[in-house]
Amino acid sequence: MPNPLVAAGRFGNAFGQVGQVIVNQTLAAAASRTMVDRVICPQVGGLVRVVGREDELRQLGVGLATGRMPVVRILCGMGGVGKTTLARAYAQRHQGDYQVVWWIRAEDSDAIDAEFRGLLEFLLPPGEAGRIRDARSAALILLSRWQNPWLLILDNVADATVEVPPSGRTL
Repeated sequence: MPNPLVAAGRFGNAFGQVGQVIVNQTLAAAASRTMVDRVICPQVGGLVRVVGREDELRQLGVGLATGRMPVVRILCGMGGVGKTTLARAYAQRHQGDYQVVWWIRAEDSDAIDAEFRGLLEFLLPPGEAGRIRDARSAALILLSRWQNPWLLILDNVADATVEVPPSGRTL
């Protein structure tokens, strides 16, 4: 069964070379600029508040808030037990702790690039996201350099080896 994978980050370390998808200066400038006050994905921000599951949410929060090192949390279980709901509840309750909160629907590997491109539309100067060939890699590089806290949720990930930035937290 696919599982939600959540990444949260705070500090910008170099992510390495994942192909020169766009000029590094553009990414560095975007990561250091404050062109957006806060980015909250519609899959998180505008939905009905989730109630209950306080113990699981507390455990998840402790796991994601630990230290400066990358944290990855994978919510596993049979379909229908509420993995996505738990990830969404965490994101809703803690959206004020992060400058960027973004939800990637990862069940369709062909659509993942478009999901990451949507994030880039908010983080890069106008028109820049459309010039990028590999939006996934560019977004991961950008997040790895981002100076403020961020939370990235990859929902319905079929393969837990999905690459996430080394300077983040992942659920």
